[in-house]
Amino acid sequence: MELKRFESRMIHDVATLFKETILTINRKDYSAEQVELWADNRQTLVEWVDHLQHSLTYVATIDGRIVGFGNLTEEGLIDLLYVHKDHQAQGIGSKIMEQLEFDARLHNILRLTTEASITAKPFFLSLGFQVQQEQNKLIAGVKFINYKMTKTI
Repeated sequence: MELKRFESRMIHDVATLFKETILTINRKDYSAEQVELWADNRQTLVEWVDHLQHSLTYVATIDGRIVGFGNLTEEGLIDLLYVHKDHQAQGIGSKIMEQLEFDARLHNILRLTTEASITAKPFFLSLGFQVQQEQNKLIAGVKFINYKMTKTI
């Protein structure tokens, strides 16, 4: 596995990974209505590129194929962290997080935050994040539960 900085030419693969992962992996913790709304990200590809280029974003590749991605904002938010549906539990998310934490320290970011899904909560707990609060979010009239989590590094 290789980690690379995100480049705009990668956006189609990143967006597809995002959608497919949510529709398959998150279905165990969220309803069909919830995952379909979540996966149907209303950002255009141009907006996605802009968002990912204005944060510290890495993609993980195996044999040139994108199998995960994650990003860190200058405020210390782990905003997105997704691993391909066929590559779960292979250490990819951990490697991305290891790099993001390294870069956070370089930028004097000493506290990381995330809003973890029910599905991702155990992963973040395993990395030393702590739950600050359970959140009930309303998105397009649909209720979602997630967790505000933090980690001091």
